[in-house]
Amino acid sequence: MIELLVNKLLRLLGFKIVKLERGINVRGLFGKKTFNVGNYRIQSPGSHTLSKNLKNHKYYSRNLLRLIDIIGDFISDLEVIDVGANIGDSAVLINSVRNMPKKIYCFEGEKEYVNYFKENTSSMENIVLFETYLGEENSENSFEVFKNNGTLRIDTNKKGNIKIDSIDNIDGKSNNIFNNVKFLKIDTDGYDFKILRGARNLLLRSKPILFFEYDREFLDNVNDDGFSTFKMLEDIGYNKAIIYDNYGRLLISIDIVLNKDILGQLDLYIKNKKGAFPYYDICVFHKEDNLIYNSVVKQEFDFFFSQS
Repeated sequence: MIELLVNKLLRLLGFKIVKLERGINVRGLFGKKTFNVGNYRIQSPGSHTLSKNLKNHKYYSRNLLRLIDIIGDFISDLEVIDVGANIGDSAVLINSVRNMPKKIYCFEGEKEYVNYFKENTSSMENIVLFETYLGEENSENSFEVFKNNGTLRIDTNKKGNIKIDSIDNIDGKSNNIFNNVKFLKIDTDGYDFKILRGARNLLLRSKPILFFEYDREFLDNVNDDGFSTFKMLEDIGYNKAIIYDNYGRLLISIDIVLNKDILGQLDLYIKNKKGAFPYYDICVFHKEDNLIYNSVVKQEFDFFFSQS
């Protein structure tokens, strides 16, 4: 009763009490946090949720580490692209594997994250950073960016101060610098499929293994259905996928050519955020890499079976 009266009085004065998630340090919202990722200690803004996700979810992001390690057994001098590099956490995780990549080409356009990225990866000699946003094509238009607790979203319907490039455009200007890339990771809150379409030439040429986020809400926000991009991947020769929930747990491995209906059912499950988790992480393999795919499926199954 007293709490209700206090809230009512505060609202009359123009204030509002907001309940914070458990585990958030209010003082830390305005400073920095330091925590472990892989074999490294890194820093993030106080409001960034990564440390909390890593602490509360045993498998969160760790599938990326296992995937890179298994793929490295098959591909010597592995090179990786990391789009949505954020504060460098994925690059740090990737550099914690047994089969450390020869190069990690990282893309991040948000200035605050870039500063943390440089600090967190300063000791790593295999990092190449591109300070730019990526999309489907090189765009001279300016768009607005929204940040929220470590995530970032581009709104192409609103004018702002950022511009967008594409992987193929950068690759062409750099004399095909990405020729040896065999793993492409994208985490861009809805822009993942646009970035894949902007890398079509690279996919045709190098056929990298793909690891990206599938979030129906974010796709809707940028007017992207996702299914047309799966058709593009199929036309290029991609045929197998391993699907995880957003907490990093293995869900299913499928032939995406023979099981198109399953993709539709998975899409329906997370519609309107009504599933047990909000989005998927999907790893897609070209038919030329079926041997790697089979090895990853077996080792991932064995890993999660050992956890039960």
